[in-house]
Amino acid sequence: MSKTPAIQFQENIQPQYSDKTKWGVLFAFCYLAFSNVLGFVSYSPISNNAALYYQISLNDLFWIGNMYYITFFVFGPLFIPLLEKRLDLCLKLASILTTLGTWIVWIAQSNYVVCLIGYFFVGISEAFYLGVPIYQKSGLLLMIEHWQHVSVVMLLQQVS
Repeated sequence: MSKTPAIQFQENIQPQYSDKTKWGVLFAFCYLAFSNVLGFVSYSPISNNAALYYQISLNDLFWIGNMYYITFFVFGPLFIPLLEKRLDLCLKLASILTTLGTWIVWIAQSNYVVCLIGYFFVGISEAFYLGVPIYQKSGLLLMIEHWQHVSVVMLLQQVS
């Protein structure tokens, strides 16, 4: 019997993700946050005109934004386990749901109920990734590179 260990380790193991991949994920996260918020902010300067377009009251128009927050708060905690396991899958699902919701809003034209359904999908998509900065920050407190990523994400999320 030889005295060599049964398991041998490689000295130069590559990190799991490259810097390009990390910045790509960060860009995707910021882009999704910006595009989703832009859909709701677009009604603010022209809320009276938007209410006339949908033929509803101004209070009913504000339910478009409320639909976003309600779906986020209901579905957000449910998606945390998935977020912990597969961030890449969460970003893919979020982009698909955002696209689907946006297409529904565009197809709805002036149909208010169908527009609410579209924003329901957009709200669910936000639940897939809005917890990312907090999750990353809580687990990686001492790594300066991750602090930089989290800081940029939080800044861009507030700007958007």
